[in-house]
Parts: sequence; C-alpha cells; structure tokens
Amino acid sequence: MSRKGLLQDIFCAELKKELDNVKTTITELEDKLSESESAHKESEDGYSELQADYNTLRDELDRLKVAYDDAIKALSNAVEIPDVSEILEQAVNDGTEKKVDPPNLVNPAAGKMYGLIYDVETSDNVYHAYDEGSWRQVLDMIHAEVKKAVGFGSSEIADCDNYAYTTAVFTALAFNKAGKRYQGAIGVAEGYYDQDIKTTHAFNVVILDDDRMLTYEPYSNKWLGDTDIVNTGANKYKVRKINFSN
Repeated sequence: MSRKGLLQDIFCAELKKELDNVKTTITELEDKLSESESAHKESEDGYSELQADYNTLRDELDRLKVAYDDAIKALSNAVEIPDVSEILEQAVNDGTEKKVDPPNLVNPAAGKMYGLIYDVETSDNVYHAYDEGSWRQVLDMIHAEVKKAVGFGSSEIADCDNYAYTTAVFTALAFNKAGKRYQGAIGVAEGYYDQDIKTTHAFNVVILDDDRMLTYEPYSNKWLGDTDIVNTGANKYKVRKINFSN
C-alpha cells in the first residue's frame, strides 16, 4: 500500500472512531431525554392528581361551611339566644375586652404559647377575651338556655361533649346577636382518659383579658379555676386538646 493510501486509512479510521463516539453520545443523550420526558410526564400526572384532590377537598370545605351556616341560622330560630350585649358593652367601657389569638397567646404561668402546650385548633385568627366577672355573667345566661335545649339525662345526646359544644355555639350566637365582630374566646377542651368515668371528658375553657385560661364545667355551670392549676388534679380535667372553632 502506498504511503498516501496508508495515511487515508489512518485518517478515515480516526474519523470513524470520532463518528462512533458521537453516535454513542447521541444515543446516551436520547436515552436521558426519554427518561426525562417520562419523569416529567409522571410529575405532571402526579400534580394533576394532587390538584384534583385539592379541588375535591375545597369543594367539601365549602359545602361544610354552607351547612354550618345553615345550621347556625336554624338553631338561632329554634332556640332563645340570650342578650349579653349590656355585659359585653360594660366590659368595653371598663377596658377589659381584649382581642386574642389563642394558639399564639403566651400563657403567663408557663411563659409559653398555648399552642405549644396544648393541641389548639381555631377557625378564626381573632377572638374576644374578657375579665372573669364578665365571663361568669355571660355563661350564667348561656347555661340556662343550654340546659333547656340539651336537658339532663343519661343519653349520649345529653352528655359532656354535647354540653361543651352547645355552650360554645350558644356563646357564639349570643356574641353575634350582640353585634360583636369576633367570637368570644371560649373553647371546647378534651381531657385525658379517666379510669373513673371510663372515657375522656369534654368541658370548656375561656381566656381572660390578662391571658390566663379558666376551666368551666358546662354541665353544672361550675368554675373550676385556673386551667394550669386544674390540670394538676383529676385526669378528666387535664387539658389535652382545645378547639376554638365554634
């Protein structure tokens, strides 16, 4: 073979080698592109599913809000809601009405936010807190109507959770009737399992204008004192969870 032919073969071999390398690189890139497209498609499908679930939950939430509003209106027409406007107005004049956000309110005894001490749920960002005297007057009036509506007895319909939730709802209705913009800071609390009553116990707590929390027994209309102190007693009154979403 001539020298010229030998050089041509060497040059062509080098070109072929480079061509093969380029082809290999292209194949690898095509594979990666295919994988990327598949991952993107899966991501899009996953996003679509999450979006559909979100929309379903939003629709359910809207439906529940409408049902709740309808229930509140029906309840307002079915029972007598106490007029607590004078009591609340007096609290305003005395400077003992205060706006609070329960989970982020600092417990003066513990120096920690209530939301870090208990499992606290709210539906609103602002609630009205009052002095103890105002709360006592308000709940005296509320208790009389709750007793008429729920009654006493051994049925599950007239047990502790019904009293606690009905008291919270009646309080919200009374505040609405009084023209208040925010609800009162009264929550439904759940205690720990109690061996004596063989179940958990539901009751109410209210927040005062000095940021303290008091425990209230809606069944008997009795005030049990500062929640921090009450928590050291019977299991059924040791607060585990509080719901201010009335």
